Amino acid sequence: MSAVEIGVLSSISSAGSLLVAPLYGMALDRGLGHNAILASAGLCALSCFCRGVASTQSWLVGAAVLQGLGGSNLVMLVLSYLSGRTAPNIRGLLVSGYAAQLNATQIVTKALFPAFDALLRLLGVGDRVLRYRVTISVCFLNCAWGAARMLANRRFLRRASQALRLP
Repeated sequence: MSAVEIGVLSSISSAGSLLVAPLYGMALDRGLGHNAILASAGLCALSCFCRGVASTQSWLVGAAVLQGLGGSNLVMLVLSYLSGRTAPNIRGLLVSGYAAQLNATQIVTKALFPAFDALLRLLGVGDRVLRYRVTISVCFLNCAWGAARMLANRRFLRRASQALRLP
């Protein structure tokens, strides 16, 4: 891919994010934060998976659209949800904890890449591009796992968020 093609894909994701961010904000304002976060995480997972298995430029464009509609807004959604649903005396701690958890996960993931790449080589995956695609495809598991847990614990999360809601 050329630098221009990569730029176009990035622009597609950014445009999608700009278009749906107000819709996610409205969902948060109407008390539908769980649904908004679930939609964003699901679309993020799907976009990472599609990007990993993409065999044509059109698949990459589709993945960029999905990323823009979902994953690009996920961190903002979670931070907004936590900030709006927690009492001021614990808000800073909760938001800082989330940010620390997110950063730690990103550091660990990047640190484990060489080991994962070596494992793929041991398994006989010699092509560098294929190893990269497999790595990107595995990325979707984080968002997919989060979305599945939210679905499984939907009632508990709803009760907990109502208990934490500001008056």
